[in-house]
Amino acid sequence: IYLDDINISEVTGIEDDVANSIRFNIYPNPVEENTVLYFNLLNKQKAELNIYDIVGRHINTIVSGELNAGEYHYSVSEKNNLHAGVYLATLTVGKQRFTKKLVVK
Repeated sequence: IYLDDINISEVTGIEDDVANSIRFNIYPNPVEENTVLYFNLLNKQKAELNIYDIVGRHINTIVSGELNAGEYHYSVSEKNNLHAGVYLATLTVGKQRFTKKLVVK
């Protein structure tokens, strides 16, 4: 049996739209001294931003609580118990969770 011209693509759905509207990002990454974690909320929601080490141990809670709509920027530095290594920054908004890798030099 030969199959030709089959295209399998990612299905776009509501979750992708939510991820695009949140725009969770880290800059600069990798981090040398400090970095900024930022995200956007379209309406008032419960949000929590945590940092975990690569094995899943909780390192720091950056923000936790009910946040108004808007753009949020949180500065994180080596002083936040971040030694050289790989970390996971996890943003939970409502029931959605977004995770980004954070590399500290």
